[in-house]
Amino acid sequence: NDDHYAAFNSVHNTETSEPHRPSLVIALESADHVSKGLLINTKVQTYIECFQCGKLRCIYSERTLISDERQEFGLIENEMNYTCDSLLVSEDHILYNKLFVREKITCELPIELAYYSSISHRQGLKQLCYWCGVDGSFADPQENLVAKYKFIFSYCIWCLKNGKNYFCQVEIKTNKKKEVEVTMFNLTIGRKKCKIRSLVLICKK
Repeated sequence: NDDHYAAFNSVHNTETSEPHRPSLVIALESADHVSKGLLINTKVQTYIECFQCGKLRCIYSERTLISDERQEFGLIENEMNYTCDSLLVSEDHILYNKLFVREKITCELPIELAYYSSISHRQGLKQLCYWCGVDGSFADPQENLVAKYKFIFSYCIWCLKNGKNYFCQVEIKTNKKKEVEVTMFNLTIGRKKCKIRSLVLICKK
């Protein structure tokens, strides 16, 4: 049920990047010839499928491709077998310094966050399982996760059976108000009557 998943179009105008994903800190620290500032969702121009793992990987560029460049990229898709953890094209290719992929990403790593935050303004793209990249048969997230996080990434039933966990982001903060309850009671000490105040802190969500 797609209704359970986060509406990723709510974040597509912000620049999202990967550094807070622990599993990717080392693997995606930098690409060989790409500045880190380019590998963000607002620079995603298109996508390419790894012929080994079948996952879509983001293609980044400073600007929208012109007609000749789109044709050249079409040849790359049709005639070259792109694989994760490799260059998109050789250094002598005309698109070498124009189109970029994360060269440090491997087939074992999940779908890039930039994919999810870029699909809202690109027609024809589907939600993909965060772990394996399939485009359907999603499992419903647990209610406690829905209540706790703003963004729950799509997760298929096969990854559920294989023991993968949901990947979630942005914990929902609850406003907790502290109230002070003052209790007055009388206490007799010897012949003297004393008034005692008892303070109790009550935290309410």
